[in-house]
Amino acid sequence: MYGSEASERATSSHSQNSHFYSNNSRNFAHFESEINPEDLFNMFFGEQAGYSFGPRMRTRTYNSYSTGNRFRQQQHQHTNAAQGDQGGLMRQLSFMSESEANFSFKHTPKYNLKKYTSSHKVPYYVNQRDFVNSDISRSRTKLARFEKQVVNSYVSNLREQCEYQMQQKRERINQAQGFLGLFPDTDALNRARKIKLEYCDLLNSFT
Repeated sequence: MYGSEASERATSSHSQNSHFYSNNSRNFAHFESEINPEDLFNMFFGEQAGYSFGPRMRTRTYNSYSTGNRFRQQQHQHTNAAQGDQGGLMRQLSFMSESEANFSFKHTPKYNLKKYTSSHKVPYYVNQRDFVNSDISRSRTKLARFEKQVVNSYVSNLREQCEYQMQQKRERINQAQGFLGLFPDTDALNRARKIKLEYCDLLNSFT
């Protein structure tokens, strides 16, 4: 299960990575308090997130955290901005056709009709006129395929957010344990162990 106390297995061998995470650790303090799941949902899905009704759909992901060099580069670029956007965990996932995006996880003047997927009841928004005039609204098969894409997009983002939160929690525990575990900060260690992994909880609800 994501978010288990297995994160405590991080040992002092991770100390060599402390420079990599040091700038992000203080930003993660925003997540020590409990956050409403619906707020979390709105936090990382931007209004540009969408899916194409057209036949030639291309998928692109913007501003998502990943591993390796790309992760390090984005973390460096957004460290300062992260303090104002819940620890830098806002995500925007866009599914673009050659013309425009056609579904969103956030209500906007364009995406004005709220719907829920048949499975898991994931909320999403479409443009009412475009949706009604599309084949998706008239075909159960196409609607099911469309909603599957919505759910997959939602779960994919939850997974990325969960992995990021777990990574930050491990780093907080690591720092609190001190050099080689010889000089632990008991209070900081207890706080780190109690950090909630809200995205992981949401992800686990899909299993």
